[in-house]
Amino acid sequence: MTRRAAPALALALVVPGLAAAGVRPAYGGTIRIGVTGGAELEALVARATSAPLLDIDASGALVPGLLAEVPIPEAGGRAFRLRVRAGLTDATGRPIGAADVAARFAAVLARDGRSPDAWAALPVLGADALLDGRAPILAGVQLLSASELLVSLAFPLPELPWLLATPAFALPGAGPFTAPRRAPGR
Repeated sequence: MTRRAAPALALALVVPGLAAAGVRPAYGGTIRIGVTGGAELEALVARATSAPLLDIDASGALVPGLLAEVPIPEAGGRAFRLRVRAGLTDATGRPIGAADVAARFAAVLARDGRSPDAWAALPVLGADALLDGRAPILAGVQLLSASELLVSLAFPLPELPWLLATPAFALPGAGPFTAPRRAPGR
């Protein structure tokens, strides 16, 4: 065992004992993780700083993330009501609602053509018009209330909830951690 591993091992043995004794860990602070870079680093940071609309559990089933429940298809698989869980906030403490989810759909289809995740929102009604610049908004996303929106599709796709579980639709800034601002050139 190296000298660096010994303190980590001691901490790993002590912390569960403290938790069992009713001692709660202090929240906040900084954690630094060393990763070589590339796509692995981007995926790690995205998962830590974003929150998914839906998630996949250990058995492979869809489970709610930011959404209150896994949406069921309506209108023959061409529409889905998405209900955002109550009481959610982003990393700054701002409440998260249906407008944030609607904005994420539009951001995935960014007109500047730099979004590598645009494929995930292509089934949404009006996605092609937004991408081509023929429409200023995404026609298939309609806010119904502060916590609910209706997503209409251009064609039947009962599998849309699986797309909602991809990192493309995760809300940046709503994850458990915040990333520091990058300094220019770093």
